[in-house]
Amino acid sequence: MTRKVILLSFSFAILLFAWSYHPIAVHRGCSFTAFDIGQGDSLFIRTSDGQDILIDGGPDDTVVQKLSQALPPGDRDLELVVLTHPHADHVNGLVAVTQRFTVRQALLTDVKFHQGAYAAWLDELTKQHVPEYVAVAGQRYHIGTATLDVLWPARNLSHDTIEHDNAANGGGVNDSSIVMKLTCDGGQAMLMGDASSDIEERILESGADVHAELLKVGHHGSRFSSSVKFLAAVKPIFAVISDGQGNRYGHPHPTALLHLERVGATILRTDQLDDVRLETDGRGGWKRK
Repeated sequence: MTRKVILLSFSFAILLFAWSYHPIAVHRGCSFTAFDIGQGDSLFIRTSDGQDILIDGGPDDTVVQKLSQALPPGDRDLELVVLTHPHADHVNGLVAVTQRFTVRQALLTDVKFHQGAYAAWLDELTKQHVPEYVAVAGQRYHIGTATLDVLWPARNLSHDTIEHDNAANGGGVNDSSIVMKLTCDGGQAMLMGDASSDIEERILESGADVHAELLKVGHHGSRFSSSVKFLAAVKPIFAVISDGQGNRYGHPHPTALLHLERVGATILRTDQLDDVRLETDGRGGWKRK
């Protein structure tokens, strides 16, 4: 057999193999993680094109270790950090995050509230020259393949001062929370911060589209959030509750759990499951990771 015939036969074999080989497609979509950081909130979103969003930092520096485990080796950038509101269980960990990672931009309400870690974080943003944006309903932010639509607060709060916090009854600083709807690779999620049922009602009155398969339950599943009317509008398949084991607030409250069960949501709690991870399924929904 001549060398030319051998080469032709070899080339034909390669073409035949390529034609017959059908690799199994693996969908790698947008991932959503509620970190188990005790009694507090810290959510991590990684888009399918490798952009990273952190929403709140929890009550201490635990979030730093969580991020180091969640990010790929050598990746120390966070394209967006969001502080929903300046309570300790949301802001404390952000100081260390901003010191140890490169934060490309920050989204906050800039409401005036006396809290040590909040002041320290604002100082750190200034020191690191991090661009800051004030959240107002109607804004839309694009981070890679993710879109964040701000649904609350209804107006700019940067000139407001909150001196008397009524957090015990679900209001106060909690109701200044940034509420957003995430859309990422077809999956949608409602991210509620610690907003109360009063804010849920006002968001519904605004005509905002709140339907989403994934719900980050408001205020750690307290009795002041997750109204029946609001949950009926969201229609969540998955309801994620970020709470600490044996927390002194009794979160999640039985009433909130009952409301979630009534709408048929699968309840996923960090106090029971450690980190809660989901990923878009390529069909417009979410699946457990």
